[in-house]
Amino acid sequence: MKCLIKPNQWKLQISDNLQSFRKPRRQGRQITFKKNCQQEVDLTIEIIAYCGLDCSQCPSYQATKKNDIAALKSIAKKWPPNLAEITVNDVVCEGCFGPRVSKCCLEYCAIRRCAIGKTVKNCAYCNEYKCQNLAELMKKIPTIAEKLDAIHRSFQSHGLTFT
Repeated sequence: MKCLIKPNQWKLQISDNLQSFRKPRRQGRQITFKKNCQQEVDLTIEIIAYCGLDCSQCPSYQATKKNDIAALKSIAKKWPPNLAEITVNDVVCEGCFGPRVSKCCLEYCAIRRCAIGKTVKNCAYCNEYKCQNLAELMKKIPTIAEKLDAIHRSFQSHGLTFT
């Protein structure tokens, strides 16, 4: 038995064993569907940013998706003190690939600017993979190295070339 759920005009088709499904066109939302039309299961899709961070795990992204103004205000107060005064609108973010990107990512992220300039999906697809900017970020956040390395290896194993 298959269930076809259309939350927010997305189509997600799940088979009985949950191994075969079509991904939604948009990524990063939490989807609730019923397995066999009885048991609810949550599925969160990762949004891997240019730098390897998962945008869907970012508090700013989550608060934006929930339209949680109180959480956005709290996030704005915690943002780096070396930036100019940060407002709620400055922290509104729908991820690196969304129509609304936080001021910090939009104006100050050198990795994002570089990847957009090189028209790569993320740094793992770049021919200069693990450049100095990315290597410094990877030292601070080792989990991004794991994700990007896996993507990079997968890309190479299929004999594909980098741009």
